[in-house]
Amino acid sequence: MKNIVKYSIYFFIGIVLFGACTPEKYELGDIDIAPGQIVEGVSYKIEHDASNPNIIYLTSLVDAKYTPLWEHPQGRSQDKKVTLNIPFPGEYKVKFGVETRGGIVYGEPATFKVEDMYAEFISDETWTLLAGGAGEEKTWYLDLDQNGLSRVFKGPLYFYGTGDWWGNVNQQGKPLNSDSWLWDPTWKENTWLMPAGDYGEMTFNLKGGANIIVNHNMLGREQKDPL
Repeated sequence: MKNIVKYSIYFFIGIVLFGACTPEKYELGDIDIAPGQIVEGVSYKIEHDASNPNIIYLTSLVDAKYTPLWEHPQGRSQDKKVTLNIPFPGEYKVKFGVETRGGIVYGEPATFKVEDMYAEFISDETWTLLAGGAGEEKTWYLDLDQNGLSRVFKGPLYFYGTGDWWGNVNQQGKPLNSDSWLWDPTWKENTWLMPAGDYGEMTFNLKGGANIIVNHNMLGREQKDPL
């Protein structure tokens, strides 16, 4: 009886080990679309609005089984149709691709032109507060200097809950969920948050485009990017 139990245990352990060591195979599906097929006018189209050419429509023409992937002047999107509001004249680039069962495939970038400026798109109060308005710029500083001084707020960092957003912070809307709270620590009592220092500045401008220039003084480098 003991031998039967012993061999049964060995047999059970062998099955477990063999099953644990058996490799599982995962395979992607086929990539059934080639980069050469992803071209403007065939798999997607770029159109100017008939009444306002500064409004651009990007429309996917591929089958619904593919997820469209856009890289455009105002970010990224996976929507079938994307609307861009471009205030400044210039030549802009769009890159379109699709997500297939076998992976992601992109085509060559396409370009479109905007001939004139349309200031209405940057007349919102947010643009004025951020950059001073069309043709202007504003420079922003972290509210903490090398001496540990915060001039406007209690410190350079505020912390909010996952239910908080711009609307309820400005008392113009309700929190997204019940996790709504604020911790606005005084830096001198919480110096562990970050070291004091000259962190540089950020300049937002609306001169020929929406741009940001960041002086990373602590890192010794400057960064320039379109918004």
